[in-house]
Amino acid sequence: MCKEKSIKLAIKNTVYNSEGKAVVEINDKWRDEKEWDDLFKQMKKEQQEERGN
Repeated sequence: MCKEKSIKLAIKNTVYNSEGKAVVEINDKWRDEKEWDDLFKQMKKEQQEERGN
């Protein structure tokens, strides 16, 4: 029951575009978090190194 409530709440609080995909709105405060950009760049770099690129 708790899982179902959590899912319903998450869906209610999620913004979807015209294609039905979950999106982050342009004015969302989480949009400018640079930590995730840095982490993504590091992960991408590590993947390329593993592949020998």
